[in-house]
Amino acid sequence: GAKGEETKQLVKELALEKNVHLMGLVNYSETPQIYNSSEFLVHVFTYDATTSSSLIDSMAVGKAIIATSIGEIPNIVNGAGVLIPENNIQALANEMNQLIENPTLRKELGEKARKIALERFSLQKTVDELEELYSKIQ
Repeated sequence: GAKGEETKQLVKELALEKNVHLMGLVNYSETPQIYNSSEFLVHVFTYDATTSSSLIDSMAVGKAIIATSIGEIPNIVNGAGVLIPENNIQALANEMNQLIENPTLRKELGEKARKIALERFSLQKTVDELEELYSKIQ
């Protein structure tokens, strides 16, 4: 995105190249392998996001999340990840370092994220909510 080069430079300046892999655009079929090989996942939004399927997918595999606190993202993450201010690369770097250095926190956040994703965003939950909605309009 627009901050891609700036982010790459910051990763280099902070000597995080061994720990940070900026993936860019990825084919959806590759995401399970990428998510599972990651210690945590970062979702940076520069717009008022409503729902992000990639964020929910990341949560569902039980990975700690760092996400921009914008739009509906705080409601999706719901305490199961680290929220950072929009356009604050230093905050992103600080939180990444915290998760790199704290495997216990990564594990706790990942477990919370998976629980929330399964409870609030599973296929069965969606079906149940649609059935309830349809029953009210009939």
